[in-house]
Amino acid sequence: MYQLPVPDDLYSHLLQQCYTVAWRKTEDGSRSVSSISDNVDFADVISWINDCIADVYNDIYEEPYAQGLQVSDAWLNRSETGDETLLHTHPWSIISGVLYITGDDGSTVFVQNNPYDTVNQMSMSKRYHIKQECPIANGTMILFPSTLQHFVPVNRSR
Repeated sequence: MYQLPVPDDLYSHLLQQCYTVAWRKTEDGSRSVSSISDNVDFADVISWINDCIADVYNDIYEEPYAQGLQVSDAWLNRSETGDETLLHTHPWSIISGVLYITGDDGSTVFVQNNPYDTVNQMSMSKRYHIKQECPIANGTMILFPSTLQHFVPVNRSR
């Protein structure tokens, strides 16, 4: 797990953009999202994230098996009071991240399944899963393995 402060100039730009992007509700209506992968207004932010991913990847692997990792998809989530992001992984990538921009500081909770639970059809009690809460302050990004299960708890801010 890597936790990185967003440079001040990029953070102020992100903050400004939150009020101008086109928001849309997800299919289940649970939150508002905006894709930023191909949005030129976010090119500097995506470039910075790409640099961070390259640094993390090179720190993890002595002999990397891939070159030129870069952001394949990026989006903003707007969580209203009572919204949450359910337990999930990002199986289509290697390194994932969360960056908090506005609102109350939050957290992402990472869940490691019990290593003794090797039979998928007979899951062990969830009390044997390891949960680690990672506090995230506004203007901070965390990067983590995409296979790591995680969720964002209910937004209790007003």
